[in-house]
Amino acid sequence: MKRFIGEYILLLVFTIIISSCTSSDSKFENEKFINKIKPIPPGTAQICGTIQEVKDTSDLFHTLVRVDTIFNYGQSTPPLAVGNNLEINIPKNLILDSNDKSQMNEFLKLKRLVYLELKYQKNLSLKNKEQNKWLVSKIALKQIF
Repeated sequence: MKRFIGEYILLLVFTIIISSCTSSDSKFENEKFINKIKPIPPGTAQICGTIQEVKDTSDLFHTLVRVDTIFNYGQSTPPLAVGNNLEINIPKNLILDSNDKSQMNEFLKLKRLVYLELKYQKNLSLKNKEQNKWLVSKIALKQIF
């Protein structure tokens, strides 16, 4: 019986020592860190790229953008490779606020860094297999991610 009580006390002491090694603050810090990471929608990628070419049309900028940095992927997003060029059509209404000419001139500069949030669109057309598969949902001239 004394041996059983001794094992019980040893187990109790061991449990107290183990529980005192963890702090409740570290659990709180981990929760704060997890809450800062915001998941992005499936099929979405956040990148930084350099404008290589811009062709201006009435409602779109047809651009060639080299991928410099990939910040984040949503679930089931096809991979992008750093250094690859993407042909992207960017609607002017994403860039221009009330037809501000200074914004347009700033955007049209070649070798300009842009921050893009792209959505992948599956090509459902059998006729046009070269259709752009990436649509722009957000664009900025400074870092937004």
